[in-house]
Amino acid sequence: MLATANLKTIKVGICCDRSSYRGNPFDMKSEADRDNVCDGFKKYLWAILGHGRSPVDAANAIAVSMGLEISTKWRSPTREQFLEAMKQIEEAPDGTKLLCWCHPLRCHCDEYVSYREWLEQTIEIEGL
Repeated sequence: MLATANLKTIKVGICCDRSSYRGNPFDMKSEADRDNVCDGFKKYLWAILGHGRSPVDAANAIAVSMGLEISTKWRSPTREQFLEAMKQIEEAPDGTKLLCWCHPLRCHCDEYVSYREWLEQTIEIEGL
């Protein structure tokens, strides 16, 4: 199982902040925005992985529909760059830390952990 950790204290793991292609595209101006930004990221992740959208198109559509702003620090990956970055999460050994600045507060990395758990259950059920 993967876990989230804070980049302030842990330096070994998979970087998932906005300096990477795994970063949350949505700007968080205050703590009051945290849930909305994390909910937006969940939609963003599934728009790409479940519906084949490009990261930029998904982020823009979700920003408009949820009243979010795109962060100027976001790297805006191509679909190929995002999928390559996701491969690291999909193939990471159990115990790998996903690093962002939010932990222990709610973080977009929580969605990556949920995705990985779903993927493992799907593989187990399908016997792949």
